[in-house]
Amino acid sequence: MSNDQLARLQRHLYLKGAIAHQDYYLWLADLLHVNTNHLMVTEAEILASQDEYFNDIPLRKWELSHYRIAMKAEATGIGWSLSDTVCVMKALAQKVKDAYL
Repeated sequence: MSNDQLARLQRHLYLKGAIAHQDYYLWLADLLHVNTNHLMVTEAEILASQDEYFNDIPLRKWELSHYRIAMKAEATGIGWSLSDTVCVMKALAQKVKDAYL
């Protein structure tokens, strides 16, 4: 099964509710070898965030990693959008925050 087919299957399961939002985007991060080192938001900003979805951190900061991640997605053979980047970055940020709980 190609990466694109695998990603489509996972997305289908996610859209049916069989996979949680956080788990789906962390799975994509793993597939693309994207980790917390790709975050352009600092750990201090993540920990200081008062919004459960990090919406108090400017959107442009989440978008800064888009080009690098989109290139990884293209090389892997999966479709990618700016919203995918933001969701992956926020899922990784939640992983950082959870490590402190």
